[in-house]
Amino acid sequence: MNKIPASFHSNNPKINKGYDWAVRHAMSKLIRNTPAGPCYEASLPGRQAYCMRDTAHQALGAHVLNADECNRNMFYQFARNISETKGFCSYWEIQFDGSPCPVDYTDDNDFWYNLPANFDITMPVPGCLTGPAIQVISLIMKWIFFIMYRCMIIYPIGTVTRTG
Repeated sequence: MNKIPASFHSNNPKINKGYDWAVRHAMSKLIRNTPAGPCYEASLPGRQAYCMRDTAHQALGAHVLNADECNRNMFYQFARNISETKGFCSYWEIQFDGSPCPVDYTDDNDFWYNLPANFDITMPVPGCLTGPAIQVISLIMKWIFFIMYRCMIIYPIGTVTRTG
C-alpha cells in the first residue's frame, strides 16, 4: 500500500510533502483483512476500532484513497447492529472483530450514543452508493426515520398552524 492512489500537486513543495505524508498516514490505517471485513481506524488511536461519527467524517477521504470497500463494510456494520433492544440505535464504536468497543458499551441498556451521528452517516459518499451499499443506506434511512418519528411522538416540539 505504498502507492498513493490520488495525485495532487502544488507549486509549494512543503504542501506536496504534507500531502504525501497525510496520504501515507491514512493508508497505514486501512485494514483489509479483519474478522468483520475491510475497514480503517476511525476512532481514538490505539482502540482498534471505528466510531460512527469519525467514520462518517473520514469516508470521503477513504473514497479518494480507493477504500470504498472499507466504507461499504463499515456503514453496513453500523446498519446491521441496529436493534430494538438498544432503542433502535447501533453501536457507537465497533472493534475490528465486529464487537462493540467495551469503553462505550456494557450492554444494550448501558452504552454511549450520539444522536447527531445518525444524520452524519446518511450523507451520501461517492462509491458507497452502488450495489449492496444502496441496501445499507436504505436500512440506515429507515432507522433514522423511525427514530425521528418516535422522538416526535415522545418529545413533541410544537404544532404548525396555517394562518390566512
